[in-house]
Amino acid sequence: IIATVDHSRPPALFSSAEMEMMLRAYEERFLVHVSNELVKYVLIIYNHGPEAGASLAHPHSQLFAIPVISNYLRQELDGSASFFQKHQKCAFCRIIENEVKEAGKQRVVFENEGFIALCPYASQNPFEVWILPRRHNPFFQIVDYTERVQLGDCLRTVLKKLYVGLANPPFNYYIQSAPCDGQEYNHYHWHLEILPHLTTRAGFEHGTGIMINVVKPEAAAKFLREVKI
Repeated sequence: IIATVDHSRPPALFSSAEMEMMLRAYEERFLVHVSNELVKYVLIIYNHGPEAGASLAHPHSQLFAIPVISNYLRQELDGSASFFQKHQKCAFCRIIENEVKEAGKQRVVFENEGFIALCPYASQNPFEVWILPRRHNPFFQIVDYTERVQLGDCLRTVLKKLYVGLANPPFNYYIQSAPCDGQEYNHYHWHLEILPHLTTRAGFEHGTGIMINVVKPEAAAKFLREVKI
């Protein structure tokens, strides 16, 4: 458990300094666990609101250090490896290039020198946002101070826009980083995914694994860009 000091303020209301401190705690604890030879994968998550699985009122993040690589991450690793083999380029770097070149940057929510926040083309949830580092790097745990500040600026901005624009919705965010099993994973690109819970998955989604998203990512990004914070 990585708990914040203030019981009443979620990360959406953090100052820049507070956000950097939280991300530094993430990185420091991450580094401790990746050094354990029994650990193959480290995941950091944040659940906000009962509908998103938050069982405690006090804002906190959770770190899981596990001896296996999840099927979800394995699919991303296999897909990015296949893309790299075919194109000799990281799939996530290509996503960033394409989104920046897109006329009007329609799916971009926020960007700074180090990071870009966007609503992915095939968003599974309404107002889903990914935050990706511009510098190619498979591993979250080796970001430096400048990147932490830039990531904090990006994360705080997106969370505040969700908080204000969507009336403090329940959401999950999690950091997807390459496994710590000794392999290089140069084809992968760590990132942070934010999944608001604004709709309920029903029989079709559970029965097929196909998600129905009732909000176009372009419309979601436009809405969030225009939210004043």
